[in-house]
Amino acid sequence: MAKKGTLPGLLIGGAIGAVSALLLAPKPGKEMRADLTNRYNGLCESTSRVAGNVTQTASDLVRTASDKASTVLSSAKDTLHTAKSAGEDVLDEAKDGLDSAKETVVDEAKSMNKSDSSY
Repeated sequence: MAKKGTLPGLLIGGAIGAVSALLLAPKPGKEMRADLTNRYNGLCESTSRVAGNVTQTASDLVRTASDKASTVLSSAKDTLHTAKSAGEDVLDEAKDGLDSAKETVVDEAKSMNKSDSSY
């Protein structure tokens, strides 16, 4: 993946190269203007290509992140649903156990009352 300073470095490097070429290899005016135009056009094309690549890469990253986030969210929902169902099952079992214990206590109490009243 390109680093943060790639595009500015490319632009600055292109500008330095163009100026260096002008200073180190002087040419007649018409020829120099043609060279400058060619270098400028080349730099514009390179910049457009880099910008297109950056845009495409950013788009791909956003799409990938969105897909992964959807997968994680779906998995979290499934896990929550499973945990909720398990909790409801445990609660139902606890209620059944308490109802059964209550019935046993009531039956024992009735049984004790009967045995106490028979004396």
